[in-house]
Amino acid sequence: MTACALARSVCVGRVLSRHGDWVVTTWGIENTHPQHCYYGIHRGRVWESYGDYGSDSWVHHMSEKRWVDVADFAAALHDAQRRWPRQRVAA
Repeated sequence: MTACALARSVCVGRVLSRHGDWVVTTWGIENTHPQHCYYGIHRGRVWESYGDYGSDSWVHHMSEKRWVDVADFAAALHDAQRRWPRQRVAA
C-alpha cells in the first residue's frame, strides 16, 4: 500500500457530513479521494482569508488545483463554516 493510499484509508476526525470527495469531520475538512494524497484543513482555519476573497479564500485557493471538484469543496467549506462560526476578537 502506498503512503497516499494509507493516508486516505482513515480520516483524522469522525465524519459529520459528506460532500463528494470531501468530508467535514470533527477535525475539519478532509479529502477522501482514493487517488489523491491526504489534504486537510483544520477547523480553526476555515475562516482564513486573503486578498479580496474574504470567506471564499479557500474556494479560490482550491480552485487552482486541477484535482479538486470546486463545487464539492465549496459545499464542505460552507458546511464547516456553519458548524464553526467565526470567532470574534475582542477589541
